[in-house]
Amino acid sequence: MCAYCHVPNAADQGRCGLDTRHGTTHYGCVNLTARDLAVVQLVGRFSQLASTHVGEILFADRTGTPLDRALTRLVRHGYLRRVGRRSTDSAGSGGYVYELGKLGWAELGKPEGYRRKYGISNHTLKVADIYAEFVRAHRTGEVELIHWELEKPYSDARADLVVYLGRDGKRLDYCLEVDLGTERPHIIRRKLIAYWQAFTAFNDLPYVAFIVPDQYRKYEIERAIRGLPDDQQRLFSVHLFKEAVAELIEP
Repeated sequence: MCAYCHVPNAADQGRCGLDTRHGTTHYGCVNLTARDLAVVQLVGRFSQLASTHVGEILFADRTGTPLDRALTRLVRHGYLRRVGRRSTDSAGSGGYVYELGKLGWAELGKPEGYRRKYGISNHTLKVADIYAEFVRAHRTGEVELIHWELEKPYSDARADLVVYLGRDGKRLDYCLEVDLGTERPHIIRRKLIAYWQAFTAFNDLPYVAFIVPDQYRKYEIERAIRGLPDDQQRLFSVHLFKEAVAELIEP
């Protein structure tokens, strides 16, 4: 049954039961492969992903052609939609950014109505960058990525990404705060206090790592950490984007 129009065997019949509404057309139903479904689930989990993320996480064993075909097919049939192109540090534009389309929303059984987003979330994509690096390290045998969660709450603290890692018989678990340098110092201090309060309340709270874009921002957050009592400072570390994963997986 199509997840959106609810016609049994719609993809096999080559038709869809959804009428054209308000000048928009449902492009039809398609039988999703296991990898197609994995793409939809991954994009739905992050809310937005660049094509490079999907390739690194789900198509590392393939050339670029199967990835391009899968994304094109999922967009054509309404499971994904293109938001635009990701900006890059160099001249030119990056790869396309995707989010769920109406069929993808329905396929995942999201309880709320479909919400189309406008604009690209650079923060979301940076979180995905870090996760993709951990996946790459797992694939090459540098570390075992045991489990991961997005937006995990710990009382008043909420980590952008939590990773549970294993290496050489040791556990390396982290709450990751992906920082773009936009939050004021009092917001950072509030986060530090919230994490410490959560640390005293939860026995299993991982260490907290801030991941930042440049040396100046690293200095700012380290200065905020130094303003805490000595016993609280040990909970936190600060890392540059380009060095973070390599530093964090060192036992």
